[in-house]
Amino acid sequence: MGVTATATLIGTNSPVVADECLDMILELEKLWSRFLPTSDITLLNNSIGAPMWVDARTVNLIRYAQSAFISTNGAFNPTLLPLQLTSGDEQSLVSNLRTTIPTTSRPWISIVDIHIDNNMVTLPETMTLDLGGLAKGFAADLVCQFALERGATSACINIGGDMAISTAEESGWDVEIESPTSNLGIVDSVRVKQGGVATSSLNARDRGEHGIPSHIFSVDGPLSSNKIIGATVIASTAAWAEAWTKYAIAIPIEESLLLLDEHHLAARITDADGTIYTSPTWKEFQLV
Repeated sequence: MGVTATATLIGTNSPVVADECLDMILELEKLWSRFLPTSDITLLNNSIGAPMWVDARTVNLIRYAQSAFISTNGAFNPTLLPLQLTSGDEQSLVSNLRTTIPTTSRPWISIVDIHIDNNMVTLPETMTLDLGGLAKGFAADLVCQFALERGATSACINIGGDMAISTAEESGWDVEIESPTSNLGIVDSVRVKQGGVATSSLNARDRGEHGIPSHIFSVDGPLSSNKIIGATVIASTAAWAEAWTKYAIAIPIEESLLLLDEHHLAARITDADGTIYTSPTWKEFQLV
């Protein structure tokens, strides 16, 4: 997934459990990174329609992606990797590894055609997946649950800005929200006791020659920076929060806030002029 990860725990034997959490994140990275040639995702992307055996956790991640696609009315679409590569998003931001997919690959408007039979997954012949963003949140959720099972009473797992939080403390965890632009620093703070927080911005992969100016796409290409530039979502899980940040960025403000509210999601959205929009439940988490 190519991002920085931290595990912050409270409880018996926390330093040992924290190290185990980081080891688990590395294990999930090996399953889900599109830059690693032996990952489940890379093998699926190069299967050209052949059934592939994958880890059970990869199956669960793909099922989660399908649910997110349906719930967001297709705004979350992980089949747009060919467009990303055409735009220059081939290389990892933390290594020289590059993504490789068949030349016949194309974007799809739906992911319901993925066939799953136990641990055997079959992608349509020209479909590829980039589950890196969702994988960050999903991994944070899995690792947070693991930490609790190993004795942590409170845990905050942060994988590239996707945070899974669980605490027995009444006060909860305080989370600082960074500006979607690079020069404003911390622009808001929330307090979360249980659930997930995710932030996405158009320029998250902008590293000059090693990234692209906009990394969030629709089937028509990269989203424009003259509309919505960033969103933070608080949800029941980090994976769910991550999926809905893509919806919040891709969809017009009025429509976006309505559906986010219907799903009881707290959201903070920033447009290109710097105007802030929040869903009705955002203030329930916001620190004054």
